Amino acid sequence: MPEVTLPFTRFRDRVRQRVGDQDVLVVRVGDERFGVPLEAVDELVESPRLRLVPGAPDALLGVFTLGESMVPLYSPGAVLGARPGGERIALVMRGGRHRLALAVDDADDVVRIELAQVRDAPRAGQGDDLVLGVFWLDGNLVALVDARALVAAYATLATEAA
Repeated sequence: MPEVTLPFTRFRDRVRQRVGDQDVLVVRVGDERFGVPLEAVDELVESPRLRLVPGAPDALLGVFTLGESMVPLYSPGAVLGARPGGERIALVMRGGRHRLALAVDDADDVVRIELAQVRDAPRAGQGDDLVLGVFWLDGNLVALVDARALVAAYATLATEAA
């Protein structure tokens, strides 16, 4: 059977049109769950060894070494408004040319979701353009995040503080 080519290639467009399915990594921050497209995730690092950055914005928790690079670790509260519990895991991801890590409490699982099952997210102001929709997973509401927009938002925070 020939492979079907979807008319929308950008994740944001596919979610808006509710076309296709998507593998997402579900992470927990406090009592909230977020789904991040798997292709945006580089890796998870447990308890990264952080170095503080003098004069850094409050959102920047520090930097850590990953391979031969330094990766900034940001608090999820700054952009997503989520209150973390312990922040024990660094979710390393890419969005465009930028790479950074977000502190999360736990990584639950990788799941495949049908984008037709995604519902519009309630609009609350902060992070509205980052959350593309919500879906139910095992009785929990999961916010589906646009990783590219999330990474860009943290990159903007870093440049504004410089």
